[in-house]
Amino acid sequence: MQAEIKKLAVIGLQQTFLQMVYDQVRELADGKIHVRTVSLNDLEENHLYPDETILYFSRGLKIIVEKMFPECRQYIFAQRENLIYNMREIFSLKPGQRILVVNDVKTNTDEMTADLKALGLDHDFYPYYPDEPLPEDIDLVVTAGERMLVPGKLKGTPVIDIGLRFISLKSVYTLFDHFQIPYTHATLARHYMRTMMMLSEKWPVLGEDRYQRSSWFGIRQDMSALCTFDDLIQNSEAMKMFCRDAKKMAATNNPIHLYGRTGTGKTRISEAIHNASGFRDGPFVSINCAARPPEALERELFGWEDAMVTHKSLFETAENGTLCIEEIGRLPEKLQAGLLQAVSEKKIIRSNGNGVVKINLRLITTSSRHLDRPPHQDFNPKLLFMITQHFCRVPTLKERMDDFEAIVADYLENRIKKSNPVLPEDTMEALKAHPWDGNIQELYNVLQHLVCISEDVLSKKNLPYYLTKSASMQEKSDDGPESPGSEGGKHFSFITRDLTTHGFLAESRQILKIYLDGKEKNYAYGRGTVLNLLEKNGFKLTQQQLRLKLERMDKLGLLIVRPGRGGTTLSEKGEKYLKALPEGGF
Repeated sequence: MQAEIKKLAVIGLQQTFLQMVYDQVRELADGKIHVRTVSLNDLEENHLYPDETILYFSRGLKIIVEKMFPECRQYIFAQRENLIYNMREIFSLKPGQRILVVNDVKTNTDEMTADLKALGLDHDFYPYYPDEPLPEDIDLVVTAGERMLVPGKLKGTPVIDIGLRFISLKSVYTLFDHFQIPYTHATLARHYMRTMMMLSEKWPVLGEDRYQRSSWFGIRQDMSALCTFDDLIQNSEAMKMFCRDAKKMAATNNPIHLYGRTGTGKTRISEAIHNASGFRDGPFVSINCAARPPEALERELFGWEDAMVTHKSLFETAENGTLCIEEIGRLPEKLQAGLLQAVSEKKIIRSNGNGVVKINLRLITTSSRHLDRPPHQDFNPKLLFMITQHFCRVPTLKERMDDFEAIVADYLENRIKKSNPVLPEDTMEALKAHPWDGNIQELYNVLQHLVCISEDVLSKKNLPYYLTKSASMQEKSDDGPESPGSEGGKHFSFITRDLTTHGFLAESRQILKIYLDGKEKNYAYGRGTVLNLLEKNGFKLTQQQLRLKLERMDKLGLLIVRPGRGGTTLSEKGEKYLKALPEGGF
């Protein structure tokens, strides 16, 4: 019998931090935990499942996630700590220093300040909040990889960067206890220290040349574009036309804007444009506006100057090459004027700088939403005109179904470490039947899941639940006598996906059966009766849990919820949906 898979979903703000946590957990768990990361910015495009344990680093994240996925109840809070090796400069300071602590968000700043105070050193530590007055007479600044957030008023003040903060050993013990992984404290502690030293080399303290050495903050590490138009699969007419137009635009020097739904592959396409352009021999630099706080984003994009060193902007780093600004709609309004100057006048002014810096590069911007519609309707219209001189809409995966099998084959052959996996025809048909709102990225996530839990044959039964049930209902709605027409097929797939996302697909079927029974008996069941009937069938819910489920099913049109004594009854759509569900239960 196959052992139960231990699943961990790590939720965070910055993709680079999530990658570091992913590396740490993978190394420590040694394959005993299937771990994946989800950025808060991409949460709407990624499902969380009730059988996953969620790893949080702040209670604020937990509140946000629980509003979106109320059925995901398994979670762990992790604490972070710095390597003592990286703290050596602080230990060598003379007593009595007034130290400002700088980090990316308030929660991390407070946590880091508390950790430094707990060291018992004879210093005064002050957390830095951008919206509050600076403490007076600061002697030096301590930060964890966030030099660009040091306030400009402290120009010339010494800065100590203590590097990344890893998951603490105490939290690793908690993680192993949660998943019931056997260990001894001494053995795990030794493994922990070896892992931390290894990762500290991979994720070093960031220096002045971090753009060249690091993939921090969503900035591309190697400044090279690997993808070409020949690498893009173009069997579909939609993709052929898109690539034809994009190649023509690449031959010019004008800015190009790529609009496309999340997961359509805009980053790879921007690389292909770079490689087909006259800037191909220069660097390719990419930054994601959604991954950085506004102050950090300003210094990353436009650079800054202090008494000791000049920090180049990304515009200068990408000189004679391409700068790709992803999710341009998330660029703060106060930075849009600087970008407009860069595009229209080919010059920038560094933060805290006086001189004008001339630039020469190709600018590519991307967005997953229209920039002239909510929530970006206040985007600078002049800047919008300048960056959309060439505009490309990237086709969705649903518009590229002639590419679908080739995309799957390419992923299985070139992007996984499993040799010769077999994909049966029924699995491929189930994949094709899915609407793929998350496009290629969602497809990759599903294939990664499928490869992880399957043996040599990628069986349909190992697909995520919402895919297999959607495909089954599609077949039944197409072929069965109870075919619901416009209410079936694709729409029923949406309902199944929604119920699966909220984690109560099994309960919903039983609730529908209870209300069908009441409808046949011409009786409107109250919630107390429904709770008792659910418990008899193995589903124990609270009044609050049942209320939330009924409200969700009402929004989906499966039930008719009436206040007071009117009770709740099964709708016609709910009855058709129940009949369209495959036999065998959930």
